[in-house]
Amino acid sequence: MNHQITNRNILIIAGGISLLFSFWSIYIDPVINNDGFLYILVSETIQDGNYSNAFNIYRWPFYSFMLAGLSNVSGLSSEVIAYLLNIILAIIITISFISTVRLLGGDQRVIIFAVIVILLFSGINRYRSFISRDFGYLAFYMLSLFVFFRHLVKPEWYLPVLWSILLVIAALFRIEAIAILISLPFISWFVFADSRKKRIKIGATFGLVLLATFLLLAWWFAGSRLNNANYSGIEGIFDLANRFMAGSIAEYSVRLEQMRTLLTQYSESYAPVALFATLIIILFSEVIQSITLAYTFILIYSWRKYVIFSEDRVRNAWIILIIIQLLILTGALLKYYFITGRFPLALSLTVLLPVPFILSNMYQDWKDSRNNNVVIRWFFPVTVLLIIVASLPSLATFTGKNHYKDGGLWIKQQIKSDEKLLSTDIAITYYAGRNPYKRVDVDAWVNVRPYEREDVYKILKNNQGRNFDYIAISIKKKYKEQEKEIINLVGSPPAKRLKNQFGDELLIFKKDKTRS
Repeated sequence: MNHQITNRNILIIAGGISLLFSFWSIYIDPVINNDGFLYILVSETIQDGNYSNAFNIYRWPFYSFMLAGLSNVSGLSSEVIAYLLNIILAIIITISFISTVRLLGGDQRVIIFAVIVILLFSGINRYRSFISRDFGYLAFYMLSLFVFFRHLVKPEWYLPVLWSILLVIAALFRIEAIAILISLPFISWFVFADSRKKRIKIGATFGLVLLATFLLLAWWFAGSRLNNANYSGIEGIFDLANRFMAGSIAEYSVRLEQMRTLLTQYSESYAPVALFATLIIILFSEVIQSITLAYTFILIYSWRKYVIFSEDRVRNAWIILIIIQLLILTGALLKYYFITGRFPLALSLTVLLPVPFILSNMYQDWKDSRNNNVVIRWFFPVTVLLIIVASLPSLATFTGKNHYKDGGLWIKQQIKSDEKLLSTDIAITYYAGRNPYKRVDVDAWVNVRPYEREDVYKILKNNQGRNFDYIAISIKKKYKEQEKEIINLVGSPPAKRLKNQFGDELLIFKKDKTRS
């Protein structure tokens, strides 16, 4: 009983530390990320009752629907709700990871190492201040992993159903979870079934449920994408699939041609191989960067030194889950030809599950051999030090856009409803109280989306800056010499100057009514 209470207290402490880490991250970087502005805008659009507009702005708005619903119930703004929700979801990720490690046989020492691993995991800490649907996806993915391994350890009839439900909820945040849902029959076939009859039964059950779910989602997705009354049902799904394939082939042709231009006439025939090799390098570099080099070396070392998960079924299930996540990342890479830092997080959290066990074994080796073998005596302390050194910078991550927020809020106090704003960043426009995702012509009415820097210069050089009442232009410290040119183009000195921690500057110009 005491052991159970201690473990429960460890979970409470871990959740509390996660809470503090989230508050700290938001405190040092209180500016909303660019995706966050989009989610909040969609949420506010939903609250206004403009559901069709919400879907037009963003095709997968379930996260924003959640923000809107919680905002209506609580009376808090969508921004506050988004931050609170992500804080709670980060706690769920933390507790789910630790609970899964405990479920897989972790004793108290292993559990403590699990707390250290998940709380110092830079992949989570780096994005704690973000308003992001990724935390919802990761939270319910980790909960589904816990239920998955719980059924593996002690099967119960309701657990596969719960597992499927959790993955469906995860899919509402990120569509990648549907790929895991589709893989359920495959996973069940190789992991849970110990006879052909049982395999057929499990595979058929999951297959029928998933087929119905997939067709329903595809039907809706096709309808929302096509927006064409001539298409409906299965016809719409096939048309969307054809468009996707045609777009993918066209994109591949473009990338292949770009690769050929980098090669000589004698080696251009190797362009497909070079493109494939480049994609592989991108994939594994992003995965290793997400896991971190310290944990990568630990996993490589342990593969020879220790057994990762002593039970074959657990180890095989873990490997299959990693393969599925790699396939998902490969699909994203082939679609976008790049991977953002948040994409590999589900894979990284899966890969890290055995790390607490490995660290516990390393600690025991160090404890047993600290007076004998010099290498072993120093290996464990150095490894722990590397983990800490690699992890701490993620708790000091900030975008350096505080001056954008301060500048936007200053403009909001000054600007009138019929006045127009031109800015170089979404954050400035949002905090100025304008819609950052509605870009209009320079002589149209208010709510101008931030232009690219080149577009801003073009507007100023064409003497169209006079069409705006406020112009907010950011200048990097290394391009300080641009300041004089910008002031000359605007034709007046800035009304407000703001700097960030890096020496970057924001110049805010206000139209002189007496001169116009």
